[in-house]
Amino acid sequence: MKKIIFLLAMIINVVLLYANWRDTGYIEYKQPNGVSFIARTWGDEYFNWMETEDGFRVFQKDNWYCYAILNDVGDFTVETSFV
Repeated sequence: MKKIIFLLAMIINVVLLYANWRDTGYIEYKQPNGVSFIARTWGDEYFNWMETEDGFRVFQKDNWYCYAILNDVGDFTVETSFV
């Protein structure tokens, strides 16, 4: 019985430690050229989102924050214009 409880506790610990949830709330981000915008990041370290107060998705590419657009398949891709 002790082995089963120990095994169950170890499985729960591994699952809880696997990914940490985060939600930054709305904070100010700055572009390399000094332009700033307000956005929120939430998710975990493997799958997360970034969204502006207006509901636009944002991705980070090469230290720049870019708007996300839907491609032909319906997946988010990086727009060439910057936030």
